[in-house]
Amino acid sequence: MQNAKSPQSGLSGLPRKALVLLAPLMLTFSLAACNEEDAPQTSLTRNDAPQNATQPRRVEAKAQSGFSQVGGEWPDLELTRQLPEPDMQIAFVLERMTPKGKELTIEFRELVTLDHMSAYAEQLKNKGFTFDVESSAEAESRESPRIASLSYKAKNRAGYAVHFHCLGKCVIDLKSPGS
Repeated sequence: MQNAKSPQSGLSGLPRKALVLLAPLMLTFSLAACNEEDAPQTSLTRNDAPQNATQPRRVEAKAQSGFSQVGGEWPDLELTRQLPEPDMQIAFVLERMTPKGKELTIEFRELVTLDHMSAYAEQLKNKGFTFDVESSAEAESRESPRIASLSYKAKNRAGYAVHFHCLGKCVIDLKSPGS
């Protein structure tokens, strides 16, 4: 019996694997090139201050369709101006446009206690987020951030809707009126 190669095994394993790995990359670049005229103008800036525990490196991208930031200071955006600035380190900020309006998500780095969470929910109330309130808080111990959770949803008089929620780490979601 002769050892016949199948017609499909004309390529050795290595080039076939390379082709499989490169095909998605080539497709991505070809789609990006085709869409270049429709792409929003984007600028990328980087704060090159030394990176340490108190001053994380900040990278932000501004585009017509939104804003994103990793680390850094509280951003000055239309949506963040609606909120009290929390005493927590930012992990990331993402502002995006939707067909109904702007939406903002801010996630924070560190774990915080229920007392810290409750203090920020109180700041939201003081800033006017007191309409259509839904709130819950649970903790085995008010001093332990790992077992504390809080959720505070409300709207302000202008119609901005906030959802501040924590399970150790905290996230703020804010939607503009109508979204």
